[in-house]
Amino acid sequence: CILFVLLFSVIIFVIIDFCTAKVIATAFSSLYHWVDLHPLPGAFMLTFAVFVSTLAFIPGAILTVGCGLAYGMIMGLGKGVVVGTVVVFAGAALGSELSFIFGRYLMQDCVGRWLDRYPLLRAVDVTMKGKGFR
Repeated sequence: CILFVLLFSVIIFVIIDFCTAKVIATAFSSLYHWVDLHPLPGAFMLTFAVFVSTLAFIPGAILTVGCGLAYGMIMGLGKGVVVGTVVVFAGAALGSELSFIFGRYLMQDCVGRWLDRYPLLRAVDVTMKGKGFR
């Protein structure tokens, strides 16, 4: 419920901003110009943005299209799309790896307590530990 309210609030803010002050459009425009002037640091910054969005479970489709579009406009269609793809892939891969490490080692006790409440899932967990997907 809280996530829905937060997402709904962001959508309403974006709609109101689009109709009035255009703060978001100005921010994206200045970010585009900065990446245009500094393509290599911009690639690292966008990789970090994709990394953080992967950790936060934010869908990456908009960032993926944005990276491809930005670098496509800066470096040309062929080279820019390749650079945008590498930037997004690197950020998503690093974010996925860190998410796995969090889930596997840091959140193991939390998941164990959660499995204790659901015996069926505990049985699946025990089966997977012994036999995997065989």
